[in-house]
Amino acid sequence: MAVVGVLDIRWGETPVATVALQNAAEATAEELIAYARGRLAHFKCPTRVEFVAELHRTATGKVL
Repeated sequence: MAVVGVLDIRWGETPVATVALQNAAEATAEELIAYARGRLAHFKCPTRVEFVAELHRTATGKVL
């Protein structure tokens, strides 16, 4: 998972999570946001989740 700030008219920026589920894992955007809300400060929680097949990585394995 990668979380980045995207422009938001009201807040200036808002966190958006990009998620690549592994193997046969299943999760909805609502479940992931609820999980984050239970563990993070409100301003750090993603407001949107985007699912992708895989996360792009550098040659050393860091998420782009």
